[in-house]
Amino acid sequence: MEGYVDGFPSTAPVMSFRPNKFGLYDMGGNAWEWINDWWNAAKMERVLRGASFASYNRNGILSSNRYPLPPTSRSGNGYGFRIVMVPVP
Repeated sequence: MEGYVDGFPSTAPVMSFRPNKFGLYDMGGNAWEWINDWWNAAKMERVLRGASFASYNRNGILSSNRYPLPPTSRSGNGYGFRIVMVPVP
């Protein structure tokens, strides 16, 4: 993004920045994230949140940014899932 400098020469390490007001870290960046929500009551499209590396404006990488896509879609670059590993003591 033009004029934006985060202090890292390339991709920032995970959890380099504070979480948003929902407690979510790192929503904008490598991939749009498929979430379980339906776009509307018709239940034809699921919701993608965040943004991918191809996003070029600041509003586009907010976790509140939503995009509808049919769950059968396989045509896009930059769509993915958030995977969390909980360490076992």
